This record gives sequence, C-alpha cells and structure tokens, in this order.
Amino acid sequence: TENYNTACKLHKKNGFTLIEALVAITVIVVGVLGPLTLAARNIGDALQAGNRLAAIYLGQEGIEAVKARVSANLKRRESDLGFDWLTGLSVCLPGSGPCRPTDIFDITDPSDDPAIFQTCVVGTCQLRFNTQTEIYEPYDSMDGDQTGAIFDRPISLEVLDSAPASVTDNELRISTTVSWDFRGVSKQIKLVDYVYKSI
Repeated sequence: TENYNTACKLHKKNGFTLIEALVAITVIVVGVLGPLTLAARNIGDALQAGNRLAAIYLGQEGIEAVKARVSANLKRRESDLGFDWLTGLSVCLPGSGPCRPTDIFDITDPSDDPAIFQTCVVGTCQLRFNTQTEIYEPYDSMDGDQTGAIFDRPISLEVLDSAPASVTDNELRISTTVSWDFRGVSKQIKLVDYVYKSI
C-alpha cells in the first residue's frame, strides 16, 4: 500500500489543474493585450495628430496663396493706380462663394504668377496627398497615387472697412475651414488672417 500511495502522490504532481491553466492563460492574455491596445491607441493618436498638422499647413497654404495674389496686385498697382488690388480674387468674395487656388506656384520664383482662384462649393474643395508628386493636390477618386485623409479647404474673403470714412475697403479678412474625417468623426480647423491695402 505504501507503493500505491507514493505512486498516487507522484501522479498528482505531474500536471496542471484546469484552474491553474486558466489563470496562466488569463495572465498571458492580459499581459499581451494591454500593451497591444496601448500601441494601437498611440498609432491612432499619431495619425490624428498628423492629420491635424496637415490641415493646419493646408489652411495656411491657402491663406498664403491669397496673400501672394494680393501682394502681386499691390505691386502692379504701384505703377498703375487704377489697378484693383483684389484682381483675381472676386470669385472668393461674398456672393460668389468660397474658392480654391487652381495651381501651385513657386513664391521664390519672381517670374511665376501667383495662384489663380476658382469657385468651389464646400465639400468639393478637396485635397489629398499624392505619393508620386509628394504634394497635396485636388482630390481625384480615380488617382491611385493619392492616399490618406481627404481634406476640404474652402477659402472665403471679406472686405472690411476699418479706416476713416474717406478711405474704404482697405482690409481683407481671409478665412478657411479645413475639414476631414477621422474614423468616421468629422474634424475641422478654422484659420483667419488679415491683409491690409497700402494707401
């Protein structure tokens, strides 16, 4: 009987019980899923931050395109006082709706003409990153080189009268609201800047 009792004791110590196995599996799952969940959330936060940064840059780019057009108009106005300082921007003024630049221009090249603007409806002023050209360009659903979030960037202008009664229309408010969707949630950033006409 002693041999039988010893054999039973040895047999009982050779394996894991069901409870021990479940506890071990639970510890492993919690230990692995915790960091994986945190990593997935961090990746999502990084993508959201990247989209937000891109939206800020796109909004600023749109504002700078308007400023470049105004600057070119004011430079031309130095030699031709009858030249309208808002030439090329009428499609962006109230009554015409928002607008967008139709081309990209090089501000470091004095021979390159500033942007030409065209009317667009909110929701159709869309831009998307092109991996071949490495710039944001008008969204084309058929272009396989475009990737990432689709940004909508309508630009609106408003002429303000901030001077004495003898001088009018010398201030221009430029505003753009860049919007995009991130995981089914609509996001947007609004930027506003001002340009003043030299008298």
